[in-house]
Amino acid sequence: MPKIDLIALRRDAREHASQNKYYRQYIKEALPLSNDDLDAEVAALADLAFEKIDCLDCGNCCRRKEIAVTAKDIRRIARGLGVKTEYFVRRYVAESKTGEAYIKGEPCPFLGSDNACSIYADRPQACRAFPYLHERKVRARTLTMLENVGECPIVADVWGRLARKYPEPPKSS
Repeated sequence: MPKIDLIALRRDAREHASQNKYYRQYIKEALPLSNDDLDAEVAALADLAFEKIDCLDCGNCCRRKEIAVTAKDIRRIARGLGVKTEYFVRRYVAESKTGEAYIKGEPCPFLGSDNACSIYADRPQACRAFPYLHERKVRARTLTMLENVGECPIVADVWGRLARKYPEPPKSS
């Protein structure tokens, strides 16, 4: 499997930002698929991407994303680490301006040098679901998907396959 070039991934996303923005609008407003069909299509494309791309070859999400945690996540992780919830919160959790809790630090303090998660069995729900390609309501989440095109090789692969399979029709003059 070829090495993942995150610099090229970001550069490609920047170079195609305008085109991707228009394609996002097309998905939201005119793509001739029902919401359920689009959800199923993206999930199927994600399955193909996961077959050829190993997250352990990247780990970019753990290096660059703010990882949201719920109270349930916090209790589960603290229990898994064998520490009191209060200690875990003091040591590892911060609060955003909007009041949402997240794991503080970049990269994630639980990311190993081999890109493996040291709390994988107890990882937050946000990590379990990322990159959110198997979640319902893709059409409503296209902005998040677009934001991740330059960060996650799996999202970039799915976005590219989707654009090739369902190209935006040419604009009429």
